[in-house]
Amino acid sequence: MQIEPMLTVKDVAKQLAVTVDTVRRLANEGLIASTRLRTSHSSFRFRTSDVESFITAQTRKANHDLDAQR
Repeated sequence: MQIEPMLTVKDVAKQLAVTVDTVRRLANEGLIASTRLRTSHSSFRFRTSDVESFITAQTRKANHDLDAQR
């Protein structure tokens, strides 16, 4: 079993091209899976696979929304 590397809020923000505040909001709202560090209420870590799943879901939603507009 291979341990998956964890991403920081900054890593995810860069990957999604959004602000760190947006990533924190998404995590707080449960829209993207995350682990909150016990040392700080504002520090999260994200599995790469969870970020990829979020991107896939958002892409599908955007495509569906575009199809619905046509």
